[in-house]
Amino acid sequence: MDTKLIYDYAYIYVIYGCIHLFSDIILTRSFSKKAIQKLSRDDRIDLGEKVSSAVNGLITGILSLYIVFYQNAFKGDIYNPYNPYMDTFFTNLVAYSLYDLTVMHFQNNDITFHIHHWCALIGSILAPIYKDGCFFPVIFGITELTVITNNFTWYLQRLGFKDTELYQNSLFLRAVVFTLIRPFCGVYAIYYAIQNPGPIPSAYPVSSIQDLTLLDKISVSWANFMNMHIVPRVLNFIFPLMFVLLNFAWTYVILSNYMKKTKTRID
Repeated sequence: MDTKLIYDYAYIYVIYGCIHLFSDIILTRSFSKKAIQKLSRDDRIDLGEKVSSAVNGLITGILSLYIVFYQNAFKGDIYNPYNPYMDTFFTNLVAYSLYDLTVMHFQNNDITFHIHHWCALIGSILAPIYKDGCFFPVIFGITELTVITNNFTWYLQRLGFKDTELYQNSLFLRAVVFTLIRPFCGVYAIYYAIQNPGPIPSAYPVSSIQDLTLLDKISVSWANFMNMHIVPRVLNFIFPLMFVLLNFAWTYVILSNYMKKTKTRID
């Protein structure tokens, strides 16, 4: 692995750690001592971590949108394109995943969060090495934008704002954002992948993707998938499926939570 890349990981890791520490200090001084003391051990750790994760969510989400929709980096081919913005995307994700796994080591978190972070870490380390099949890791970065609304709701809930209209509105906003982004990102990613299958093998009688039928596009995509190195091939099979399932599961939890709290409020 490139020495410069290791330094970049360490540098960004330290930045996230500093954001955590400074945020913790500022928030501790901004709210009542009573509210802070009510926090559980895990929540006390999360007080600063939620700011770091929101920063990562913003960076990852914006970079993902920029690469996929502004640059159109994967237009026509989801398997081969790679550019410097993807280097930035994956470097940030590796450093943040390492930072957050460090934080989670001192907490009791749900197993799904550990799976998510380890998948993100492994995929983000290997992607710049092979530079193949980077579409799915990049487009799923959009889902990190939901972290911002989730963390805002968390702060309102933990710091004494549960009885406010702002908190109720934040629950609704979080439910809407999760529903619009997390489940549909996976569905759209599959649709986009089929429509942009990559180079057409010479055996096909057409030279333009637009001339391919749906079955031909799937066939071409499969051929290009099988032409990748075994490592990105395995990653592109396991990780997208994992993230789709996790996104649906988390959205279900958020929606169920919103419906339950809404019903309780009405009753």
